[in-house]
Amino acid sequence: MRVPSARLGGGHARRRRVRLREVLVRVTRPIVRVFVGGERRNRGQEKREGEARETERHAHWDGPSSSEIWPHSSTRREEVGWGMGADFDADAYRAAEHAGYEAVAADYDRWLARATGQFAEPLLDMVPFAPGQRVLDAATGPGVLVPRVLQRVRPGGSCVGVAFSARMIQLARTNAGNARGAHFQVMDAERLEFPDAMFDRVVCGFGLMHFPSAAKALAEFRRVLKPGGAVAVSVWSALPRVEFMSLVLGTLKDVAPEAVFPPGPPMFGFGSEAALAPLFAEAGFGPPRFAEHRAELWFPNFDAYWNALVLGAARLGGVVRVLPQARQEALRERLRAAVSARVDQQGLVLGGSAFLAAAMVG
Repeated sequence: MRVPSARLGGGHARRRRVRLREVLVRVTRPIVRVFVGGERRNRGQEKREGEARETERHAHWDGPSSSEIWPHSSTRREEVGWGMGADFDADAYRAAEHAGYEAVAADYDRWLARATGQFAEPLLDMVPFAPGQRVLDAATGPGVLVPRVLQRVRPGGSCVGVAFSARMIQLARTNAGNARGAHFQVMDAERLEFPDAMFDRVVCGFGLMHFPSAAKALAEFRRVLKPGGAVAVSVWSALPRVEFMSLVLGTLKDVAPEAVFPPGPPMFGFGSEAALAPLFAEAGFGPPRFAEHRAELWFPNFDAYWNALVLGAARLGGVVRVLPQARQEALRERLRAAVSARVDQQGLVLGGSAFLAAAMVG
């Protein structure tokens, strides 16, 4: 049964409309195919994969609540950069994110989904799966996790992918083809339109930092899980550990210090036990288990790397695309110089790190 998408915020002040128009700036740069993660690589693929590190820690959280940690701290705002993590209007932010992902959906699927997909298996390894289980993939995007989940719950299992972007769901359906057990619906993760105790597992890959309220989303995950169910989420680690993004953000700060992200959740503020543990506790989950997975992301050339982040990323791309053209070119050339020593005939390899968390229904 199809479920209608949740309504977004209503009217907004003039400054919010301007922000939405900025997010929807038309993308005209040529398409460059990027091979990240899933494609064949010629330069020491097995060696690089063998060097990928994953560390696990078990913890019971007895510290402060999430509201005492973030996101309303000016220190946190400066740490994660340019307005992210500041106080923000949830409805205005949700509408801007929705407009952004509607605009970049195809480019995200073409490029960034390959990067995030490299962390899919480590995320799913955080919880056990069994044949016949029903799984929810929240913030499914173009459906990167769904076929991998189905491999773990067959025969008889199913996976429902939800996202608030209709264009993302369109892409997810196309990517899944006729896969048995794959279902997709347009839906807001903070307002799931499913009955209580419907799913055995909930997975969410790189979604928490995009929700206006991660706490509300986790509470919804808890509500739709059956007794004995489990959730697994991935977020980006602290910014210095996400090299392929920290390089462009650091260069952006140097070239265009006036550039500011619209206020919203901290993109790199969730990658720690201190940030995530209280959220799980408040949502009613048992003690979470944490892990960090580091991978090397391969791009065939610099242009592929640039287009992946500028055309495929809603928030970052939106900030860059509204800069004057001369400033964009200056940023591009400064970044090209910064990574030049890392480029050879085989392409460009940059590091990335994801912070993973999993918990059972308490």
